[in-house]
Amino acid sequence: LSKFASNEDLIWLGSLDTARACKGLEFLETNEYILHLHELYDTHRGLLESIKPIAQKAKKVVSPEINRAAILQVWLELKERPIVFPNKPYSHPRTKRMQPTHEKTKAILEKFATDKPIILYQGHIGGDRNLMPIAAAMKELPEYEFWLMGPDHGYAESLVKVSNNIKYLGMVPAPFHLEITSYASIGIMSYDLINLNNLYCAPNKVWEYCGFGIPFISNHCISLEILSEINKIGIVIYWTTEKFKNAVNIINQSYNLYMDKNKDFFEDNDIKSIVEGLLV
Repeated sequence: LSKFASNEDLIWLGSLDTARACKGLEFLETNEYILHLHELYDTHRGLLESIKPIAQKAKKVVSPEINRAAILQVWLELKERPIVFPNKPYSHPRTKRMQPTHEKTKAILEKFATDKPIILYQGHIGGDRNLMPIAAAMKELPEYEFWLMGPDHGYAESLVKVSNNIKYLGMVPAPFHLEITSYASIGIMSYDLINLNNLYCAPNKVWEYCGFGIPFISNHCISLEILSEINKIGIVIYWTTEKFKNAVNIINQSYNLYMDKNKDFFEDNDIKSIVEGLLV
């Protein structure tokens, strides 16, 4: 770092791991720096404690979610609350029903071509995500298809067996997975509420969905509940088959409103201005 940075440069520490790796380096005493903490580490408090002095000396600490920011302020004993810096991507294709450009996406869209609206789950597919209530609901939603995209941890087969309108697409490398996402009508998010990090989740999928104007349905994560209530970009429910079917119907009845709200939410969050504010 000393080869490329002077004492006047502002350093951005991109993660807790980066901060730990930099402990004892001279620039922490000579330079201003920003500390970016992506997670809460509530199940690994020792890791968080190990960088407390670095956090306390930082020009700014940033976190991707407002509740995480408040909790980190308390745990790290910070004078100021961390700045909320959402996980919004710097670029997003925004175009619905994209033309596939990757061999995998071409093959998927050819194999699973459908005229039905698509409910999409993208992410790790394992029992901790509890998608079975959705699978059960699909038996009573024959007018939809439920697509599963992501690495399978031995769970996809049991979901696909539930109903013939459930399809496992496999894993698609990023960013080409967005070519598949662009075909969805509703996006799914599901998290095992076993810790504060999941309860106050800050998923990239929010932005991947809303960039296309796709409303979401998620289980009862507090952070997603706040987003849905304030911005009207999705619906948060307790994961039961009946509640899921009802959420699908609510979204379908006001689909254009949800679509417009998602597009507005994406456009109203200006990452560039947040970065510029951090640099002042």
